Amino acid sequence: MPCRCGSIKPSGKGDDLGFAILKGFHMSCASLSLGLFVWRGMRVLHHRPIASMLWARIVPDTVDALLLGSGVALAWWLHQIPFESPWLTAKLAAVVLYIGLGFVVMRFGRSDGVRRMAWVAALVVFAYIVSVAVSRSPLPYLG
Repeated sequence: MPCRCGSIKPSGKGDDLGFAILKGFHMSCASLSLGLFVWRGMRVLHHRPIASMLWARIVPDTVDALLLGSGVALAWWLHQIPFESPWLTAKLAAVVLYIGLGFVVMRFGRSDGVRRMAWVAALVVFAYIVSVAVSRSPLPYLG
């Protein structure tokens, strides 16, 4: 039976408090990243440009960089290696797909319909990423 994310304990590296803080930071970044993606996507889909808002271009990229960095730190702390840990491999593949769909929504979608479908697909992929992280299984809905 796969471990549940809430019961993950650091495996001999540092203290539990440091791990809990890093995990909480990562989850906070993920929540903020999702909120910013939803907000930016809604603006794009309603033809309200964000290009003139400097903070709206810098803050999401900064949050996503912190999210990625904290994810790498968590994987290192737990001794999880992509392509050796199926759940982490699935999560990383889904992250790449999520980023690609985000590019379609924000920049490359040629029509509103394509952008809308990519936005909804990205939200579904995000939900999958979270479920993989919680269940530590590449097939979280079947376990």
